[in-house]
Amino acid sequence: MEPRTYRSLIYLLLAFPLGIGYSGFLAAGLTAGIGLTVVVFGALVGVPLLVGMLFAWRVLAEFERWLVRILLDADIPPPYRPPPAGGALARLRARLLDRATWKDLLYLVGHFPLAVVWFFVSIALLLLALVLLGAPLYYRELPAGALDLPGWRIDTLLEALALVPFGVAAGLALVHAANGMAALHRAFAGATLGRWSPTELRERVDELSGSSARIVDAADAERRRIERDLHDGAQQRLVALSLNLGLARQKLDSDPEGARETIDAAHQEARLALEELRELARGIHPSVLTDRGLPAALEALASRSGVPVELHVELPERLPERLEAAAYFVVSEALANVAKYAQASHASVTVRNHDGHALVEVRDDGVGGADPAGGSGLRGLADRVTAVGGRIELASPAGEGTLLRAELPLQG
Repeated sequence: MEPRTYRSLIYLLLAFPLGIGYSGFLAAGLTAGIGLTVVVFGALVGVPLLVGMLFAWRVLAEFERWLVRILLDADIPPPYRPPPAGGALARLRARLLDRATWKDLLYLVGHFPLAVVWFFVSIALLLLALVLLGAPLYYRELPAGALDLPGWRIDTLLEALALVPFGVAAGLALVHAANGMAALHRAFAGATLGRWSPTELRERVDELSGSSARIVDAADAERRRIERDLHDGAQQRLVALSLNLGLARQKLDSDPEGARETIDAAHQEARLALEELRELARGIHPSVLTDRGLPAALEALASRSGVPVELHVELPERLPERLEAAAYFVVSEALANVAKYAQASHASVTVRNHDGHALVEVRDDGVGGADPAGGSGLRGLADRVTAVGGRIELASPAGEGTLLRAELPLQG
């Protein structure tokens, strides 16, 4: 047998006792929690118990993801949303509203029936294989002196030996059944413990379709902005540069001092045109991001911010280019909004790995009250983040500052 088959058998051997444990734990905990909650004073115990169960079954689901990864060779990234800004109640509400929480519960409840099916199938095939393979050794020791099968009495060694191939077939059937049941467990785990169910995939397709249309519109608007900026800025300075150089050439012989002044003016126009082109290029894709990576690019952003910024970048290695660009523009837009609207005295930027994602957070201590649906800048950021498979959240309670969080998947 292949090593994978052995690992599948180990998983299936564990599935039955674990299924009993999961079902017993959930039944006892939820029954006690609900029962106590409906009693007036019992709610003081029942509600905390139910909250504890909510967190406990996520731990069990994480354990199952680990088992599936090491024994069934299926890597299932956690589908949970990052914890929101705010206190314990905000986190509890987010967990209750997170579809992944209830899919975890569905997996733990459905795990036991699958384990029971495998238990009886495996016991039946194993006993059949043992009976048929061992027939030559024990058929004479039976009380009747023979092995009675439906329609067949085994009372000679030759007949008993004829059962051995059927025993081998039963053993092979057990192996194939184990692989099939392992595949069923793998598929069930992927559907319930993973990120996308069919319904979620349809919602994701609709979301991406809308984002794609907005991205095309945004790209067209950006192209027009670049054309306008070039026409109104660098192009006008280059025209002035050309005129000044033409005047300097005419004055070179008759008025050297005037020619020198004109050349100085042309040099100034060239310098300003270069600065405007650099600023324009920075808005498209900053060179420091390509050359030195996200930490250096964010340091440059923080140094130019109109509000003091505390920067924390904790990444073990460089992100893929598309994720670096998305993270950079999330921070850029967020810091621009802090400077324009937040009336903040301080901001912080944190970039770190979290459950297979790059988590980008920008906080400020301003007035809050930002509208998640308002502003083309925020919509553009949401589309940019969605395009790389991520999601973005904004928490901005009035008077409590603002938190902008983007979650960018490191894989997929």
